[in-house]
Amino acid sequence: MPPQPAQPQLRLGRRYGAVAIGRKNYLFFGSDVGGETAAVLYTFTQTCQALGIEPWRYLRDVLGRLPSHPPERLAELLPDEWAGAQRAQVTASAAANPGAGPASPAG
Repeated sequence: MPPQPAQPQLRLGRRYGAVAIGRKNYLFFGSDVGGETAAVLYTFTQTCQALGIEPWRYLRDVLGRLPSHPPERLAELLPDEWAGAQRAQVTASAAANPGAGPASPAG
């Protein structure tokens, strides 16, 4: 039986395995715009996954806030800032309601 790879190697393999599998499929988008769109969506979903965010929840929240959100504070809506704010909100809520069960921080 071959030696088992260390945990970090397994995580990297899972993360980059999707890229390797998709690489062949990405040749057939049909247009440059389709390829660019797929790259944006792939990057977005990988960023959300790395931050522990559920992508649709993030999009619903951010798109709902955009019309009234001050332009000078748009950085607050970036995935990493948003995830931190959601976690802080859950922590504050848990501190205010100690009898409540655990909640999902950002996804």
